[in-house]
Amino acid sequence: MGDLGKVALCARFCCELVNSRRSLKLFSRQAVSGSLRINQNSNLTSIPGLSSLIQVDGSISIGSNDNLLTLNRLDYLKSPIEILSIYKNARLTSISALGGLNRIFNIELH
Repeated sequence: MGDLGKVALCARFCCELVNSRRSLKLFSRQAVSGSLRINQNSNLTSIPGLSSLIQVDGSISIGSNDNLLTLNRLDYLKSPIEILSIYKNARLTSISALGGLNRIFNIELH
């Protein structure tokens, strides 16, 4: 999974980056068995590792990242996403990076 800062591996093998000063680094063509949560990272301005994802078996949650400015494209992500939740990212002004996604069962934008 690369260097994920404070990583918690959940019962469903989810990948979490919470309250970390580090960045999410995923290596080429990375799969996550379970959910991916990137929450409460006040120093996070971008998530370049997103562009390497090819599969997430659960949901993706990106929230309460006060300085997140951009989302990277998810061009390689071809697996269906259960829930995509993007919330309380005050400085995030565009979600155009999500334009390539075509198999999402539920989208939550706050």
